[in-house]
Amino acid sequence: MLVNSDTLKTLEETVGQETVQELVDLYVDTSPEVIAQLETFADEKNSQQMAFWSHRLKGSSGTLGFDDIHELSKNIEKLCLENKVDEAAALCTKVRPLYRQTEQAIKSL
Repeated sequence: MLVNSDTLKTLEETVGQETVQELVDLYVDTSPEVIAQLETFADEKNSQQMAFWSHRLKGSSGTLGFDDIHELSKNIEKLCLENKVDEAAALCTKVRPLYRQTEQAIKSL
C-alpha cells in the first residue's frame, strides 16, 4: 500500500491535520536528498551508510503510513545489517521509482 490512510487518520487525530500536512510536506522536501544519499552509498557498496540512510527513510515513511517504501527501506536496512551488500544495493534501485509513485499518491490525497 503506497499510502495507508488509517495511519494518516490516526496521526491526524493525535497531532492534528495541520501538523500532519507539515510532516508530509517535510517528507516530500527531504526524501529526495535521503534517496540520493542512499543511491550514492549503494553505488559505493557502503553497507554502514546504506543502513543509516535506509533507516532514516524507513522511519519517516513508517510514521506517515507510506507502507511500501517503509517496507522496502526496512528490507534494505536488514540486508545491510546482515552484510548482504550486493542484495541491499540491488534493492536501492527500486527506492526512487517507488518514492515517485508514493509522491503522486500523496498529491492525490
